[in-house]
Amino acid sequence: MDFKTQKEAQEWRLRMLADFGKGSITVNSTMTFKKFLDDYFIPDYKSQVRKRTFDMTQSKFKRLSFFENMKLSDIQAPHVKKWQNAMFIEGLSNNYIRSVHQMLQQIFDLAVKLGMLSNNVAKTVGNVKKTVLKLIFGR
Repeated sequence: MDFKTQKEAQEWRLRMLADFGKGSITVNSTMTFKKFLDDYFIPDYKSQVRKRTFDMTQSKFKRLSFFENMKLSDIQAPHVKKWQNAMFIEGLSNNYIRSVHQMLQQIFDLAVKLGMLSNNVAKTVGNVKKTVLKLIFGR
């Protein structure tokens, strides 16, 4: 969904949450991760952040393609761990993997909030350790 203004996006978000509360939206156990991302998370996220922040996040969404065709309800801890390990193998930095994992946690947080998941599997697995850079000064 594309919104022309932030106000328009916020109004859509409020309507969506109200409809869910009234039972107009029902939990769909066959919903794929991609469908949830496209129909719920991205419009919600887009309504909460500035355009520049949203644009900077696009590459992180692409990193989530690992889960794209999986049913939201079928994603388990081993899947998340395998996804993290695949990014390590690619040679991505711990800090970048951490930021993408945080995005995954936000996605699952919304699914839990909307009653589509009972728990956040990304939080269960946990994020990767932060890399601390050490500066060594000349002797």
